[in-house]
Amino acid sequence: MFLVRIFAFVLSLMIVFVALLLIFGGYRKVSNKVDRWISTDGFFKRLDSSVSIDKFLLNRLTGVLIFIGSSYIIIYYLFYSVLSGWPAHASKAFSVIFGLTGIFIGVGLIMGAETIRKINDKLSFWVSTERLFRPLDNIKNIDGWFYRHNILVGILLLLACLLINLRLWLM
Repeated sequence: MFLVRIFAFVLSLMIVFVALLLIFGGYRKVSNKVDRWISTDGFFKRLDSSVSIDKFLLNRLTGVLIFIGSSYIIIYYLFYSVLSGWPAHASKAFSVIFGLTGIFIGVGLIMGAETIRKINDKLSFWVSTERLFRPLDNIKNIDGWFYRHNILVGILLLLACLLINLRLWLM
């Protein structure tokens, strides 16, 4: 909990800095200096390239480890978990499905890596995420609203920081 308090305090100091920039009008100079487009194509280049994992995953030792880990997950969540409520039940269901999938993959790796290779070749296809991330590339211009209401936004940010810090440090 102490680290959460420290993190919240540091974050609130940054928010106070932004709020003071908004209140006293220095936000336009700072905004013009830091408001620039950064290309992320270089970061995601490795994700777009194909990677061969046959040497690492398709062997019997990995199959045994996956089988043991998946079995443990299933046994723990079905018989020893004491969590209750709908989020816990949803988590249990997800974990059991995840465990069953892992058992299937582990048994497949133990019994024959060639079969898994054939299934992998049939199921392996390229999925484009270009359409999915296209809305993130659209530029939304909300600076005008902040320019018109800069003092109000700054005061609200200061109040939010004050309330967060009072809640974290005094209670």
